[in-house]
Parts: sequence; structure tokens; C-alpha cells
Amino acid sequence: MKFRKIIQSAKSALYMLLRFFCKRPPIVEENPENSEDQNLKNSPTEESQTQVPTQDNTADAKPDDSKHKNAGQVSGETSEQSSQKETDSSESSGTAKDEIPSGGDSRSEPVKAKGRRDKDTNQTAKNDNPKVKPPPPQCRFVCYEDNGRWVVALAVEAGQDVQSVKQGNNGLSTNDCRYILEDIGAKVTVKFQGGHPTQTFQLLKEEQFVVFKMRKNWKGEGQKVKTLSSGDYVVFARKSCGKRINKEPPQEAEQCRYSDFTAHFFSVSEDSERDGFKNCSLPFSSAKRFLLKGQRFPDDSDLGELFGDDAPRLDDAEKWRKISWIVVGKEKGGKEIDRFRPKEEKTLAEVLGERSGWFFVRIYDANVKLSDSFPFRRAKGLKNILVNNQPLGEVPPIVPTKNGHTKTIVRFEGNLPVRPANDSNGICEKLEKENTFAVSPQDKDELPHPDNDKTKWILGSGEDCVESEILLPRIWWKFIEEKGKEGDWQDTPIKMKREEFRGAKDEKIRIRFSFRIPKIAVGFGDLNSSDNPTIRTKLSKDRKTREAEFRLDDFAFDQAIAKPLRKAIYLWVKLKDSDIIFPIVHIP
Repeated sequence: MKFRKIIQSAKSALYMLLRFFCKRPPIVEENPENSEDQNLKNSPTEESQTQVPTQDNTADAKPDDSKHKNAGQVSGETSEQSSQKETDSSESSGTAKDEIPSGGDSRSEPVKAKGRRDKDTNQTAKNDNPKVKPPPPQCRFVCYEDNGRWVVALAVEAGQDVQSVKQGNNGLSTNDCRYILEDIGAKVTVKFQGGHPTQTFQLLKEEQFVVFKMRKNWKGEGQKVKTLSSGDYVVFARKSCGKRINKEPPQEAEQCRYSDFTAHFFSVSEDSERDGFKNCSLPFSSAKRFLLKGQRFPDDSDLGELFGDDAPRLDDAEKWRKISWIVVGKEKGGKEIDRFRPKEEKTLAEVLGERSGWFFVRIYDANVKLSDSFPFRRAKGLKNILVNNQPLGEVPPIVPTKNGHTKTIVRFEGNLPVRPANDSNGICEKLEKENTFAVSPQDKDELPHPDNDKTKWILGSGEDCVESEILLPRIWWKFIEEKGKEGDWQDTPIKMKREEFRGAKDEKIRIRFSFRIPKIAVGFGDLNSSDNPTIRTKLSKDRKTREAEFRLDDFAFDQAIAKPLRKAIYLWVKLKDSDIIFPIVHIP
């Protein structure tokens, strides 16, 4: 017993000497089996240190060497000082805490330990590594059509608690997290809850116009951008900008909420001529915006591009060096799925995996400001969509037979269930072949109508199902009387007499086409002749089809009207740049 006490006293004295010379915490050997487990439990994890993205140096550090390095530290350095030096070193070497976009938890690459560290050192490191407060919520200017007039609004990221949004002393009305501006040039003050500082935004100061990037055919919501590169745009321009350079714009200008401004429509492509205004020029850019690449199905939905079995990929790698974060999430509810840096070489396909649904991509620049944002859909298992055995996007306009429109066949190829949506128009009859439907141009006991061309579909099942809309490209027409009274839409030639052409004043015929038809020719004779009038089409009110109108008195002096003939004649319509021709008026 005395010998054991002597040995224990010697050990204690030796430990005291080591502690005196090395100034290190004493090594507790009373429970050696827990030492390695304790180190593993206290190693930095993603939960404790997600704020400091660093490189993984674990492979270069050997566990057996860590004890020797700890024991050989400079005399007088405490564990807290050591942890602080490690933090300072990581910041100076370019691995400091990075600001990330708001809207979810930070997901930087976790710090990994360089070998074993004792419990006290780990605990101190966590205490000396305070979390960086995320930047204020992101806001952006958007535009959209509201009750026939275009408006501009300040959109706040979903999920952010807003106390008030004002212009001057007036609070702004809200529409689904969008605050409509009363004055397009006045400052907007936003007060947030949760400790975020008040922010001030101003859309215009002395500028003459503001540019918004739209979805195809100017549908949905537009995002404010600095330049026009490619796609469809709405430009809010002051009336002092003057007339358009292009005398035949793709769509006539429309009214907006702000009396001194007008909403103008621009469609820009690589081969389109530069357009603008007489008194001011627009900032056209040759740079391309971020795009999604892959097998897309050009349906008519407003929910973003539709992709099938193969997940899309982000284009334009040259811009990645200017991007700090890419955020991917579910559009419905705004729930984030993942975020990553381009330098991590993670792909959008890896993030999506086997998921289907309605998603968004948000791209942030080096200053953590929103650079680009767009929605898209992915239907896992979808291989192709066919309309009358033609791939979607290549379907020619559907001309009615002499007896009117017949049923249109829509087929979805792939390994996924498909069904018509509850709010789909028309009658969709399911055929024996899988995912094949016959769509009727009319409802039961009703006349044929173009509203039945708008079909909606549910691709997939469960929470990951995808909505799709297909507008069948059928052609329709109607007669408009002198006082503007409109008749029913028809799909058979209108029966008329020659006298109706001679005595016509304001009578018109309106034709509805697919939105891809830019011009038509109308006449009784050879429509390839330059003598026949050419009529430009324009977007209809729903912005999903195009329409053209012509007056009957334009043909009052045509030879076919001036002289009675022995046989019946037809007024024909020919779609420009195609061989499609059909009769629209029948004169016995």
C-alpha cells in the first residue's frame, strides 16, 4: 500500500512539472477508454460550424501527430489563444465567413478538424466562432398586368416578416408579397421584423425608362433588368421618349398605372433589328442571360419551362466566376432544397436527383445580390409530348375540315401517370393506348368554342406531380357587325352575299391563330400574288393566341364581288411562310 502511494505521488509530481514547463491542461488518464470517443464527439460538425467554408485538410493530418503538436506549442499560449489564432488564420487565407442569401439556413462546407483536439479546445473554438448574421431579406422590382393596366411592384422574398412598406407617408397595398408602387419614381421604405435594418429602394431617379424581362409572350411576372439581351421585354417609358423606331412592334403599347408612362413590348433575338424610341435609345446587350439546357417541352404554361426525364443543366459557365451562390428550391411555398457555389462543381442535376415538381433557381452575384431568378418544372419519366403525332413545338396550325374541327389526339410518352386536370376545358376522352387522349372541340350539347383548346394536365402523382398546359393550335373566326356586336366563334365558312360586301361599313371578320403566326394574306384569287392585302396579327387579350381583323369593304371592288359569277366562290386565308390555306367566307 505504501509503495502504491509513493508511485502515485511520483506521478502527480511529474504531471505538475510537465504542466509548469508546458503550461498545458493536465492529461486525465483516469478513464482512457473515453478519450478517443470524446474527441470524435467534439469535432466540428455542420451544425456547429457551417459558417466558415474551408478546404478539407483532414487527409493531410495524422491523428498520432496531433498530441505531439499540442504538447509542443509555444510556452505561455492558452487553448483560447490557440483557437483564436486558428480562426484568424482561416480568415486571412481567404476562408472567412461568407455572407449568403437570406431565405434559409446557411449551408457552407463544414470546417473539418486537423487531427485530434481535446474537449476544452473544441468548446473554446465554438465559442470564439460567432455566427455571422445573414444579410437583410432580398427585394426586387417586378411588373405585371393588373385589371387591364400594367403596374410595378416591390416583391419581398417569401417567408420574410414585413412591418410596413411605404412611399412617403402612404402605405402600399400588397398582392401576394408584392407591394404596388403608387409613384414609379418615389423612394420605397421597407421596415422588417426580426431585427433587420430598414431598407430604402428607388426604381427611377432621372431615367426615362425601366426594363423588365418577361416570360414568353409577355405572360406572368417580369423581373427588372438593366439591359435587353434576348427574349421578351416590357419597357415602361416616359411619353417624352417619343415614338417607336419600329413602326410594326410585336404588340401595340398599352396603358399603365402611371400617367406619364406607357408600357411598350419588345421581342429580341440574335437576328432582330435594334429597336428603341425616337428621343432615347435602349441599352441592348450582346451578353446572354443564364439559361437552362436540356430536353424541354414547349407547353403553354406560365409556370416556367418544362423538362422531362433528364434533369436540366445550367448554361453559361463563363459567368460562374462572378457568382457566389446558386439556390434551388420548390416554387410552391418557397422551400429551399439546396444551395451551392459554382466552384464546388455541383450540378443542378445532382441537386434535383429523382425529384419531380415545380422548382426555382436563384443566382446571386459576388455581393450576394440577386442576379437572376427563374422557375422551371421537371416531370421525371416524361419522354415526349405529341399532338396529332407531331412533337410539341412542331405542331402546325390545325385547320378545320369542311364540317368543322374534329377531335385532336394528345399523347404523353414515358413512364409516368397522366390525367386531365379538374379545371381543363373541353372533353378529354382517354383512349386504349397508354396516356393517350382525344380532345373534343366542344362540350356536350354546346357549340364548338376556342376555349376548349385550352387543356390542362397532371403529370406524375403525389406531391411531386407537375402541372402542364397545352393550347391546341386550332383556327377559329367570327363575324363582327357594324355596331361592334360580335357573333359566335365558328369553324366553318361564313355564308354571305355579295351585297353585304358592297354595303359594308364597319363590318369585320376576326380570325384567331396560334401565337406563332405573324402575318396572313386574304383574298378571292391567287394568294401568292402581291395584290392581295397582307394583314399583321397581334396578340389577343389572353396573350396566348394571335388575332387578325379585316374589313369587308376592303373587298367591295374586287372582281369577284363586282361581277356575278355562275359558280360559288370563297374568300381564302393563307398563313404567311406556309402552305396552309383555308376558306373563311362562302358566297353562293
